[in-house]
Amino acid sequence: MGRREVFRNVVVEREVFGQFLRLGADRMADRFLDQSLLGAELTVQAAVCHPGRLGEGVDTDASDAPLPQEEGGGIENALAILGGLFLGNAHGLVLGHWPLTIIITIVMYIISYDRNQNILRGPGRIGDQLMTKLKPKVALVTGASSGIGEATAARLAQAGYEVYGTSRRGAQGGNQSFAMLALDVTRDESVEAAVSEVMQREGRIDLLVNNAGFGVAPAGAEESSIEQARAIFETNFFGLVRMTRAVVPHMRRQGDGRIVNIGSVLGFLPMPYGALYAATKHAVAGYSESLDHELRTRGIRVAVVEPAYTKTPFDANLMEPDAKLDAYDKARTGVARRVIEVMATAEQPGVVAETVLEAASAARPKLRYSAGKLAKRLRFLRRYAPANLVDAGLRKDLRLDTPAPATTRTARAF
Repeated sequence: MGRREVFRNVVVEREVFGQFLRLGADRMADRFLDQSLLGAELTVQAAVCHPGRLGEGVDTDASDAPLPQEEGGGIENALAILGGLFLGNAHGLVLGHWPLTIIITIVMYIISYDRNQNILRGPGRIGDQLMTKLKPKVALVTGASSGIGEATAARLAQAGYEVYGTSRRGAQGGNQSFAMLALDVTRDESVEAAVSEVMQREGRIDLLVNNAGFGVAPAGAEESSIEQARAIFETNFFGLVRMTRAVVPHMRRQGDGRIVNIGSVLGFLPMPYGALYAATKHAVAGYSESLDHELRTRGIRVAVVEPAYTKTPFDANLMEPDAKLDAYDKARTGVARRVIEVMATAEQPGVVAETVLEAASAARPKLRYSAGKLAKRLRFLRRYAPANLVDAGLRKDLRLDTPAPATTRTARAF
């Protein structure tokens, strides 16, 4: 028998046991475990006492300690016996591979020990952690009503996650592949309510994607009031902090978790006439990297996904500057025109969604992920090109030294 088929039998064995647990047949699962533990113990005895004879067959009736008999319904007993027979057959198939069999034995013993010591129900215990691997992971995605958030939630659902998206309006109908919850990331009570609802439904949160945010239409830094500056930070940065503070305690109790924050190339590049938005994304990057170092030893990892220009309805939520000055009219409108031109060739939000899935599922996640070709080129240039070359290229691309004629249309940065 090949190694691939041996592992297939092991996977089937785990899935059958998971089905027993999900059906809530506790007594049936007890009998199921006892049958598998008996076969495993006999294999260990054969390995220790007759190491040269593995694969020659084991007398499964030779146990010195018969299993305790329990009274139960006919269906429960019948299913338990069938499960035991299945495990016995699968067990016999791996007798010729005694190192693998001993490993399986140890895993089954750990599960059985947890059950017998009544610690399977405790959070963070070995048995609990093993069993949760058989369940879909739970993801919470903010700002999932459209654009990057919607694409990310749909991609995670397609990948097998149990996904909860959020927006200020909550569920709006449609044929979405994920549930929608009402959430305003600028309000503490709203954040707590949404997180509590997911925990009540699922009992855990494995992945948090912080995507909610908005931008300010191209404008000079002094054309936005302090109140407007506070507003954009309240959503783009402090909203992310609220969500993180609400979810991390649950992840710490679980002993694992992943947080993916949607940043931007403006988290490592400047954006003239987009200073406030760039400042929030720089804050997200710094917060995320610092948080990752704090939580890494607790089984929790944090990553930042940084896209460039992306085709989304983001520009519909752009906040117009509330203190416009005539001195910036030509420069402001020139930058807005250039952004519109670039947006015509921008990448789809699905590109960002794929990058989020990569960051969420990586065994050894990176701190930063560039989403899309342009974002990767800009990251490369920022890292390796001389600073004065990057500076000159930025000014040339945005036409800062030769402002375009005035126009009234605005568009998102990135």
